Amino acid sequence: MIEVRIPVSDVNSRSAVIVAWHAADLAAVAAGDLICEAETTKAVVEVRAPVAGILRRLTTTDARVDLADPVAVVAPDLAAARAFSPAAADATSGIGATATRAAIALAGQLGVDLAGIAADGLVTAAMVAEAARSGSRPDLLDPLVAPPGARRVVIVGAGLGATQVADILDHHDDLAPIAVLDDDPGRWGAEVAGLPVVGGVQRVAELSGAFDAAIIAISSSVGARAALRARLQSVGLPLVSAIDPTVRVARGATVGDGCVICAFSHLGVESRVGANTFLSAYTSIDHHSVVGADCSGGPGCMTSGCVTIGDRVRLGTGIFVQPLVTIGDDAMIASGAIVTEHVPAGYAVKTRIAATVIVAPRRAA
Repeated sequence: MIEVRIPVSDVNSRSAVIVAWHAADLAAVAAGDLICEAETTKAVVEVRAPVAGILRRLTTTDARVDLADPVAVVAPDLAAARAFSPAAADATSGIGATATRAAIALAGQLGVDLAGIAADGLVTAAMVAEAARSGSRPDLLDPLVAPPGARRVVIVGAGLGATQVADILDHHDDLAPIAVLDDDPGRWGAEVAGLPVVGGVQRVAELSGAFDAAIIAISSSVGARAALRARLQSVGLPLVSAIDPTVRVARGATVGDGCVICAFSHLGVESRVGANTFLSAYTSIDHHSVVGADCSGGPGCMTSGCVTIGDRVRLGTGIFVQPLVTIGDDAMIASGAIVTEHVPAGYAVKTRIAATVIVAPRRAA
């Protein structure tokens, strides 16, 4: 049984979304056949069969998968494929429990006893996290104290984006980052950019009055950004934007609440950026263009004038959009794309990834 994983070449991607399946479950595949396509933070990549055999899918279209986990297996014959249990790909036996690899790793970090978790089937990481929240969990840190007169800001998401946001906020005397929230209990009690990770989003209610505003630092998932915005709104915590001081904001340009706009970006005349959108460095949204809410883009994305980008659009790196083009809600645009025509809502634009060959330097005769 051969596991199939999503190939990646960048260090920033930790997960991907399955965009489309090209091989049916239990279908015969040859070595090199296209199995599915997946969208990482940087590109839409093709996943191909490593060997010939019978394909057994382990996930579905639109599912988000960890890049360390297989998306399928290739069995030697149909009987083996039919007999294969998808749960078996992620299961390990423990004392009194059967748990996923992720659950076992998280239990080790949090000191949770897997045998004490009641489950009809596999113990999952979510069950371990709940056990940690309700029982033995690491001591949670307190937020820092903000300077007088500054708004107390909590950063949501303890990944690499949090360090970017913290760096931008260092240039704003009126905004003081004092803590980080992350729903992964494995991060609780740690520090990011000198800020304590004080727990998950559910701690906002427990720490009532500790924060004046929040900003979401996650850039890799527009779905996560939208969901977190809704959660923060439900507890009455407003969003604040982090705009790097090198950003050029032209006359009439507007930015919604909760945006992150990184260094050397440009917002043209009368352009509009919706709430909770993350624009990476060297982004240019030209005159009279519109970017919707809950979007995210990698470095070097550029639109011409009068472009319309909908809500929850995920842009890769180094993208160019021609004038007057419309990109619909929930679309995904792969790195390196040149978008010359309208993209319907929910569609993906992919690019072919060319092979890169590293050549040794020529030695002098």
